[in-house]
Amino acid sequence: MGQLKKPDVEVGPLMDLIEAMHRLHLDAGEPSLPRMAKAWEAGHQAGMYKISRSRSGVAALFSSGELPNGEALNDLVAMLMNEFMDTQRGEVRASQAEFRRLRTSAARHQRAPSASDLVNELRRMGNGYLRLAEGVQQAENMDARSISARNRSNAYMHAATVATEVLGPDHPYTAQLNQRWQELEPELWADQGR
Repeated sequence: MGQLKKPDVEVGPLMDLIEAMHRLHLDAGEPSLPRMAKAWEAGHQAGMYKISRSRSGVAALFSSGELPNGEALNDLVAMLMNEFMDTQRGEVRASQAEFRRLRTSAARHQRAPSASDLVNELRRMGNGYLRLAEGVQQAENMDARSISARNRSNAYMHAATVATEVLGPDHPYTAQLNQRWQELEPELWADQGR
């Protein structure tokens, strides 16, 4: 028994499919690769599974990060549920249908064109807005808790810098953050003199 290596794939439909495969393996009691390969071969010999898989072939299904072949995925679900779980035929078919749905979603996602420069720029801007919101929230929290003027000034300076990058130097929010930062600067010097 043991955990199988999970591949490093980006968040999305393929990750959903791989996570579901690993959950099924866990639900089946985490059988080892040799046990799964042996059960798969026995099922293939008995005509239950369309193809046979070696130990490395089973491992690749779980850890390669590639979209699995539909027949192999169908057989994997049946093998785990038939050999290592107490399931009824209807449950196996329902699980196979769900895994087919996950695989189809992953296949469609892989066939979609890659993001354009415009999409990538909008995502970057979206992340910038999130950074800005976090920076302003941190500065406001420091103001509310009466943290030292130096820390409050640094927090507003950071928020103003991010606002300049994301919104531009002439945006009203940038001006507001710069004004707050500059209002705190004299306090900063007074704190240092203490």
